[in-house]
Amino acid sequence: MVLFTKAINSRDLSPTSPIWEFLGPGGIVHADGFLQDGPEKTLDVPEFLAMLRMIVDTYPEYAIHLQDMSTTLDAKGTRAVVHSNLDSHGMPKGVIKRIVTITTWRKIEGKWVVAEHVAIEGHAGDV
Repeated sequence: MVLFTKAINSRDLSPTSPIWEFLGPGGIVHADGFLQDGPEKTLDVPEFLAMLRMIVDTYPEYAIHLQDMSTTLDAKGTRAVVHSNLDSHGMPKGVIKRIVTITTWRKIEGKWVVAEHVAIEGHAGDV
């Protein structure tokens, strides 16, 4: 999560950037009130990065700050779940919102990749 927040904050949002190679193929990002209105939506990697690009273009001060995270590894050592709390700043300017994420990693052919990422955004004032 630390590397992903650094990539977003530095605007490293190219699908060819090495940081994003850890995102698995297919629709892995579930947004529920995070970065979009309406019901939960599943995004693939290019859609997710395009959405982030739109946000940082619209809100130049947008940044994410990791507050805390915890990781649970399964007994086989092939699946890990990371729970994290982040604060989003600057969307809109001067507003801070809490984001809770659950990221499921799987070890596939010896490489850890994100299998699913769920993000739920709170309301301004929840922080």
